[in-house]
Amino acid sequence: MPVQNIPVAFDLEKGDWVAPYGKGIQPDLLIRYSNTNTGPGFLDFSRQLEITFGRTNDGILVLPIDGSSSLRSLYEAPESGYSPSLLIQCDRTTYKVMKRVDLDENHYAIFRVRSATNDNGQLVSANYGKIYGPIQYGILGGQHIRIESYYFNPMARGIWSSIPRATCSKTCPRWNKFPPRKLALPVKFCWHSGAEAVTSTA
Repeated sequence: MPVQNIPVAFDLEKGDWVAPYGKGIQPDLLIRYSNTNTGPGFLDFSRQLEITFGRTNDGILVLPIDGSSSLRSLYEAPESGYSPSLLIQCDRTTYKVMKRVDLDENHYAIFRVRSATNDNGQLVSANYGKIYGPIQYGILGGQHIRIESYYFNPMARGIWSSIPRATCSKTCPRWNKFPPRKLALPVKFCWHSGAEAVTSTA
């Protein structure tokens, strides 16, 4: 993360922070990370990762992984049920975890961004995508966030694609897939490499 305790805008289509921290253009969502030491021990802390959506009708919906399907998710994003924010947190001491809320490997999240409405307030267009857990934060002893993978569909509600971004332009131009990466200092997403790399299948 570029900074702590301050929401920073992120462009899901570009895969980068919005200026002044990166080259992103659309503030699709805001990410705020905080880490407070609550005692003398290394494991005495309170950490929070909050993802919020600023536009009306934008939001996020957390669902369990479908273990019976090779896709592991719905084929099409739902029309309703989105929350304007997602709070992931861990409050603990050296000896006890008081509270823990995760997006773990058994769950994924569908997001809706760039929502537009008509004069009657009805939704007429939006972009959808999905994030596979786990989302890890506060790792490597600093302001790092690791996302397993996420998919952004610039056109429709379909979230069925499993085509990597490298081949997407010829076979499925609607989709961008962003493989495992971490949000790290100083300002932007960095590709995982070597031993850190994890291959994700949609």
